Amino acid sequence: GESQGKFATIQAAIDAAQANDVIVLLKDITENVTITKDLTIDGKAEGATANSKYTGTMTVNAKLNVTVQDIDFDKGCINDPGDAHGYLTIKNCNFDGVDKSIGYAVTVRGGDKLTIENSTAKSYSTGMLYIPSSVANIVIKDVEVSNVAAAFNITYSGDGTFENVKVDNVTYGIHFQIYGSRTYTVKNCDLKGATNPFWFWDKSNNTAKVTVVFEGDNDLGTKGI
Repeated sequence: GESQGKFATIQAAIDAAQANDVIVLLKDITENVTITKDLTIDGKAEGATANSKYTGTMTVNAKLNVTVQDIDFDKGCINDPGDAHGYLTIKNCNFDGVDKSIGYAVTVRGGDKLTIENSTAKSYSTGMLYIPSSVANIVIKDVEVSNVAAAFNITYSGDGTFENVKVDNVTYGIHFQIYGSRTYTVKNCDLKGATNPFWFWDKSNNTAKVTVVFEGDNDLGTKGI
């Protein structure tokens, strides 16, 4: 974008930004923020050798096109409270719930597509991702999740892909609540670190089903599906 300048808070930078600007974190931040425009939030300034840390709740409206990248969430989370069209991309981020006082690293309640790639999550009371309402498509790629109850909790959503996903020390790897029929591709995933690699909770009175298509080399341990 064209906007330039330094701001005392992320929210001040968001409020001053034009659509499609990039907001760069120049230091570790503790702040609750609400993203109200199509923006990229970048935690790695030019020349920086490490991601900036972010502590707090980052609220993203679902009808926006937002990218969050290169941020280490330290007792932080992303929450999407809406139910509308939009695209949320999370990449090169590490989520650490620290003391499990936060339920999920990422909660998304709507949108056309959610992408999480090259990211990690650990020590949340429930898991990395919760989708309680309609997201048309999800792509989870190159992701590791550990020390949580349910790594991915998918309720309402369209089709999706899990590729090169690894879980460790979790009770449920991918937890589906079945409200509608959809297909998920699971490719080159290591889910043996889950007590239950997959869990299907039928909420549809058997009128719908989740189909899982396996591709590549998947390791589900001894549990299978």
